[in-house]
Amino acid sequence: MFWVLYKSRMQSLFTAMFSVARSKKKLSPAAYVGIAALVIYVFGSLMFSNIAMFSAVGEQLIMAGMASTYFALIGLLLLGLGFFGSIFVAQVQLFQARDNDLLLSMPIKPKTILASRIAMIITLVYIYQLIFVVPALFVYFKVAGMEIVNSLIFLILCFILPLFTVSISSLGGWAAAAASARMKNSRVISVLMVLLFIGGYMFISTRMNYYMQLIIQKGETIVQGLKKVFFPMYLFAEASASGNILYALIFIAFCVLVFLRVSSLIARRFLKITTLEQNAYKKKYKAKEIKARGKSSALFKKDLDYFTNTIGYLLNTGLGSVLMLLFAGVTVFGGDSFKNEMFAALGDNFSMIAAMGIGFCAAMNIVTAPSVSLESKFLDIIKSLPVSSMDVLLSKLKLHLVVSQPFIFVSALVCSFGFKLSFTEFLLSLAFPAIINFMLGISGLLINLRFPKFDWINETLVVKQSLSTFLAIFTGIGACLLPVLAFMLLSDYAEVNLILLISCALYAIVGIVLYRVLKTWGVKVYESY
Repeated sequence: MFWVLYKSRMQSLFTAMFSVARSKKKLSPAAYVGIAALVIYVFGSLMFSNIAMFSAVGEQLIMAGMASTYFALIGLLLLGLGFFGSIFVAQVQLFQARDNDLLLSMPIKPKTILASRIAMIITLVYIYQLIFVVPALFVYFKVAGMEIVNSLIFLILCFILPLFTVSISSLGGWAAAAASARMKNSRVISVLMVLLFIGGYMFISTRMNYYMQLIIQKGETIVQGLKKVFFPMYLFAEASASGNILYALIFIAFCVLVFLRVSSLIARRFLKITTLEQNAYKKKYKAKEIKARGKSSALFKKDLDYFTNTIGYLLNTGLGSVLMLLFAGVTVFGGDSFKNEMFAALGDNFSMIAAMGIGFCAAMNIVTAPSVSLESKFLDIIKSLPVSSMDVLLSKLKLHLVVSQPFIFVSALVCSFGFKLSFTEFLLSLAFPAIINFMLGISGLLINLRFPKFDWINETLVVKQSLSTFLAIFTGIGACLLPVLAFMLLSDYAEVNLILLISCALYAIVGIVLYRVLKTWGVKVYESY
């Protein structure tokens, strides 16, 4: 039964994105090849960028005889990213999954259910780690040569490390689930926690060069500090750098013991944790007058309520609005030296920088990409209402625009002060992200209509692991990269503002064409479900 449950979880994450439950349609072999090529391209790009990042620090550390510092940094990076990448998954999958009641009502041991979910989370952490472990090992081979024993120990420890990572993330998910069940504003607090993490991550990213130099200068101090503060990571670093088998065995024993202890603790409390809803905060009912709404207003209110009350949907598809404000804040408070370093590739073409920066952030808002899939449980009810299919689709597009367009305007206004833009440059920096956001909102709907995911267990699987959201994100990135490429190729022949104006015109035309496709093909496909 464990393997059946584990396979079901993994299929819901990966395999289910290639099928449509209602129509039983499957992608063509050519589509599979295209998706595989895209996945390989994305993973390859991430690995190459990590090779560049690790080379900047690793070459100097390893050549200076501080390989232990290099491996300590890799270990801390894997631990940190694995923890923050799995804590919210642990909260949802272990303690707040929608199918908890169904599975617990079957003749399945709760420990088996828990074990299958923990195994799924560990698998996800392995995937996260792969993007960093392979580049880290490549840089080590490149500088230190083929140190087989050291490299083998490093790989084994990286294989064991997720046991500790998932242990602490499971405890964090347990605490978050327990707190959210008893707090009045648990959703707001969850959002704030994620935003604080993202803000901290962006702050560190923008000062990466400074931290790299600091690490190189104080490498030995870092390792000695780990020895006093976090001894297991010191063992990880020393075992990987020197091939110390004893240190490796101690680290492995530590991770396994922590994992077994935490798993045993959660297993004993699993039923109590998953039934916390009975103690949940209950909102007092207040009688109030109900007002009739128009069809369009009622549909939009329904979509807005669902968006704001579903944390996974809100955070993963509306994050671009926060990023826009952060980007605009950098242009005002970042300082001239910081801005010159950050935007060196585009020089002093500030209208292009403002338009592209806001545009890239706006492209992260993919509200429409999972919107049709998320209604699979209620699709028959919605289609039975006296509203047209186009009205239903337009309400989702309206939600996308409401989530993005006000932030685009505010960000463009702030950037106009930060970069001291003229009125014409301000209009261009506002028009480009606004138009591309409109175009991407429609394209996200069309992509979701073509690649819906109706057989999901919870919303997180639709928002984070579906093919439509994956394609929507990279469609937005590609659309924003084209004007940058045009600028690099044509900057000697055309003014930057002219390139932006032409880009706005072309994307406006594309948006109009896609709108026509939505009214015809999109409505037809929606009605076929």
